Amino acid sequence: MGNRNLLVAACPRSGTSYICHLLFALGRDIGHESWLGNHGIASWLLAFDEKPQRGPDVKAKEFKLVIHQVREPLGVISSLHTAGQESWEFIKQCVPECEMYEWQYRRRQPPLPEDSITVMLAAAECWYHWNLQCEEISQWTYRVENIQSVFEEFCQTTGVPHNLDVFQNKYKRDSRSHRQDYRRVQWRDLEIANFDVYRRVCLLARKYGYETPEIDP
Repeated sequence: MGNRNLLVAACPRSGTSYICHLLFALGRDIGHESWLGNHGIASWLLAFDEKPQRGPDVKAKEFKLVIHQVREPLGVISSLHTAGQESWEFIKQCVPECEMYEWQYRRRQPPLPEDSITVMLAAAECWYHWNLQCEEISQWTYRVENIQSVFEEFCQTTGVPHNLDVFQNKYKRDSRSHRQDYRRVQWRDLEIANFDVYRRVCLLARKYGYETPEIDP
């Protein structure tokens, strides 16, 4: 059961690749999505009990420690425009609220104009419900953008050495932001498209400590 020590759970496009590399540099063999390392895994695929589309067929409850990594919503929503059809099918299996959104998927191409708002709203619902689920199964939640200021607690929680020499404060820019199908979403876009979704995402983001537009609870 050594490889069930740690699960870093997160919404898709929340930096699990980054945290996997950081943990590896700190001496932990942590897999990423498709494989289970000797000490655990960082993966968005294991937040729910649905059988994952790829990678190990394990459940979050099998891990000794589950931590929840959250990324600010607009970055996730923007990046999720580049998610593949297979990923969206799995997301919809896990989050029924996303099932109502249908669009014509075009590989590595921007959504059709009539589908653009649909993709954005599906991505917003994904961010909201996936992070709520990660909260339910985890013992600790932290913001990936805030990793430097919580690094000591991160090390204590995960049991890795507090080694500042190997810690690199360089939160990666989204590697997909140059792609044609990437769409940079702003708060106003979400507010105009669906105020209820916008409000829920704002309030949850504020709970995690992100700055959002002023909105009544």
